[in-house]
Amino acid sequence: MNLGNLLSRLLKEGKIKSQVADNNYLDNLLAAAKRNFEAAALLRDKVDEAAFKLVYDGLLQIGRVIVLSLRLRENYWAMNMVT
Repeated sequence: MNLGNLLSRLLKEGKIKSQVADNNYLDNLLAAAKRNFEAAALLRDKVDEAAFKLVYDGLLQIGRVIVLSLRLRENYWAMNMVT
């Protein structure tokens, strides 16, 4: 399955929705991800679990930027629905 087909299917299922994001919002998400990575680097040798959480959160923020850059957003209710 290619990306176009996957996105079409997720839109049809209601798991993602169309949305236009403001560039300032995207920049702020990237800046927050960068801060998480910088903080994780400081904690890496001291508190591994906290460093991991910061990196994980930074990656989630970058994922949001990617999805929003495609003019989409996740539908939290549909994504967490038990079927």
